[in-house]
Amino acid sequence: MLYRLSMMLVVGLLFGPFSHYPLQAQTDTTFVILSGALRFNAFYKNWEGQKSNQKQFGVIAFDMARAEVKGYHKGLDFSAQYRFYAGYNMLHHGWIGYNFTDSTHLTLGVNQVPFGIQPYASHSYFFSMAYYVGLEDDYDLGLKLTQGYNNLDFALAFYKNSEGHYSGSSNASARYSYDVVGGHKEVNQVNGRIAYNLDGAEIGLSGEYGQLVNNTTNNFGNHYALAGHLDWDIGRFNIKAEAIHFNKQPADDTLDGTVVMGAYDFPYEVAQKGQMYIGGISYKVPVKWGPITSLTFYENFTYFDKAINRFNDSQMNVAGVMVSAGKLYTYLDVARGQSHPWIGPVWCEALARGFKINENAKDPKPEWSTRYNLNIGYYF
Repeated sequence: MLYRLSMMLVVGLLFGPFSHYPLQAQTDTTFVILSGALRFNAFYKNWEGQKSNQKQFGVIAFDMARAEVKGYHKGLDFSAQYRFYAGYNMLHHGWIGYNFTDSTHLTLGVNQVPFGIQPYASHSYFFSMAYYVGLEDDYDLGLKLTQGYNNLDFALAFYKNSEGHYSGSSNASARYSYDVVGGHKEVNQVNGRIAYNLDGAEIGLSGEYGQLVNNTTNNFGNHYALAGHLDWDIGRFNIKAEAIHFNKQPADDTLDGTVVMGAYDFPYEVAQKGQMYIGGISYKVPVKWGPITSLTFYENFTYFDKAINRFNDSQMNVAGVMVSAGKLYTYLDVARGQSHPWIGPVWCEALARGFKINENAKDPKPEWSTRYNLNIGYYF
């Protein structure tokens, strides 16, 4: 039996990059599935003036390639995904789990943190602004227990630390999801989430508390976050709404109301505390246009109310459509940002003070910037 499984796994590793092979053993439940994805971006940034990006009427570039494996055998399941970007790469997730019952599951490893709307609080390629402060689609290293009971879903988790830094040019930011870096690190984090499901609507509450250790002094600060959410399917519509309050207080704080957070091999500053208000709506239209089977239109908005008066608040609005055609998924987004690091000319200070550090005064009305983005991904 072990020999047969080993041979099927070898075959999958050899041919997995070219197709999607479920490796089914001679039992009712054992399987191994290898899969992957390849994505490209075409984009145009209106804030780059007369730089080459604008003269060329945009840029087409490699976005990401990934390899993934998942499987199940005698009550144990597992999943792992590794991602490659231009110049850096990282583990997205890697865990092993056990099913105590059909509704009780234990997960050990780098897994998705149970906080807010799962798996995403958004519909677009850009996520909501909560992602950029580590509160949407966040992954950490630890233990998670999920339990379903009638219309209720519970999740309780303990994370010893973040998912860690992998291969890149930064000191600690070659990672998929945003964590506190820059001289501090997240440790000993506890998460709890409860959600009630009724007639296609999920209403939930989430909480998070953890420590921030100073890498030099070994002194401890802390961070916490609270959220309430609604995720509602009404026919072809989906409505998402979430409100978040968070506070990050590192030890030996000398950063003047900010913390440093990093992912995608780049760190930036974030206001230590504030509220986020997230709203989104989508509408799915089934079609039969050759290989195209559906169009999903969406509108997503986030407002980041920073709890420090001298900082400019940040906003983000993304309108677009996702086109599904077999294994090919395409996002066409018009993303507008105000004091947003990925959508605008200000990088390091955007989610903190909201303006460049060499500017003398707060700008009461920072300009909106626009990024036109086309992401094409083949998933196999």
